[in-house]
Amino acid sequence: MRTSLHPVEPNEVKDILIVEDDSDLIEVLKVVMREVFPESRVRTASSIEEAIRLLSSVKWKKKINSPFDLVFADIFLRGPGTGLDILRLCRTVYPDLRLLLSSAMSRSQLADLLKGEEVPSDYLEKPFSLEDCRKRIVSTVYRN
Repeated sequence: MRTSLHPVEPNEVKDILIVEDDSDLIEVLKVVMREVFPESRVRTASSIEEAIRLLSSVKWKKKINSPFDLVFADIFLRGPGTGLDILRLCRTVYPDLRLLLSSAMSRSQLADLLKGEEVPSDYLEKPFSLEDCRKRIVSTVYRN
């Protein structure tokens, strides 16, 4: 469990990465992110490979700990890899990065998939309402 996270002010959330392959959902998530964090820049990746490249890119690293302030990642996308690869990368390389995972599977199915690894507390089960999405984003960012 990440306990080193410090409280974040809304204007501190500048760089957000959405990892999702559903173009309609990407557009909805962009709107929600900009409503919650109006000063933010939202980038998107439609594959795990692209997301890992962005997360590892020196070009985007403005902060010591992470190139992004928040990552919203679907677990299952088309192509190789899963959102769990992002989870593991963040736990290893960017332990202070706020990461919100999403999928149509239940938390218990996610626990089975993780096979003994800690289930992330920041998880949003699909389908979700816009209000639930906003609440989960806010709780992910403002959790100490």
